[in-house]
Amino acid sequence: MHGAQKQIMIVFGPWVLIEILGRGAETMGLLAIIGSFLSIFFLRWVGKWIDHYGVKKLLVADALSFIGVYILYGILSAGFHSGSLAITGLPFILACALLILDRMSMQMSMIRVVYLKKIAKTSSDIMPTLSAGISMDHIVSMVFAYLGGLMWMTWGPQYVFFIAAALSLVNLVVARLIKVPSENANSERIMN
Repeated sequence: MHGAQKQIMIVFGPWVLIEILGRGAETMGLLAIIGSFLSIFFLRWVGKWIDHYGVKKLLVADALSFIGVYILYGILSAGFHSGSLAITGLPFILACALLILDRMSMQMSMIRVVYLKKIAKTSSDIMPTLSAGISMDHIVSMVFAYLGGLMWMTWGPQYVFFIAAALSLVNLVVARLIKVPSENANSERIMN
């Protein structure tokens, strides 16, 4: 599911601003700079939140944030596409803010790495598992790029985002079902 979300974030979110709103490289560059700058501080907060709230709660929050962002992006892109929303002013600012939030949420992938470290039987399992996960992420990402492009052209841009929000429900269900071992149990397992 993360591969599909990543593809939305990298391709289709900016494409709303470029294709529908007619924005150029200067707008996209400025939003990338703002998102990267804010991510510097956001990453510190993610680490503090992991320590304070725990992995499970943050995985749930991550899934909910993707659902919310993509539903709003779908509503906005439907309004832009149909002409019922202005392509300037508040709707444009909201689309830019959602794109920045979406980029910042990439920092939340740290939560999955922390969770993997907590459930790993040995520390030597971590890197191969991360590598396999990234490979699967890329495969799903490429498939979703193609399917998302077909959806965009056939039904409209909003459906790409609504499907992504629906896929994020899978992340929410999985996040709610996971069991996070205690720190002591994990340390003992890795040392053995």
